[in-house]
Parts: sequence; structure tokens; C-alpha cells
Amino acid sequence: MSTIEEKVHSYLKTNGINHRFFANLIGISPSNLSEMFRGKRKMKATELIRFCEKYNLNLDFFKENTSDSEVVNG
Repeated sequence: MSTIEEKVHSYLKTNGINHRFFANLIGISPSNLSEMFRGKRKMKATELIRFCEKYNLNLDFFKENTSDSEVVNG
């Protein structure tokens, strides 16, 4: 199963979205984004919502095949 962070990382890579640009877009530092992609930090619900709003994505896209025990704090 993929984590939300892995799905976000894959989406950025597939769509050629720069990590620094994305970090600024959702309101976090590039170092926090790096920690998130290395599994040292969870993506907050508010960050995920901003991402979905900016790219017109449905939150269900990230919910599929995500572990039920995964918690996103906001």
C-alpha cells in the first residue's frame, strides 16, 4: 500500500512539478517537504487539502489503497 506522501511524491514526479514550488504552494519549507518524502514527517490534512484545491483533485484519489491505520493530523 502506498502512503499519502508517496502518492503526492509520485504525482509531482509524473507531472513535472518542482519540489520547491510545491512546498511554497502548500505553505511548508522545502526541508519539511523533503522530510515528508523521506518518511520522517506526515503530511498534515491542511497541506493535503491545499494541494487538492490548487490542482483540482478529489481527496479520494489519495484515499485509495492507503492504509486504514494511517492518520493525517491537521
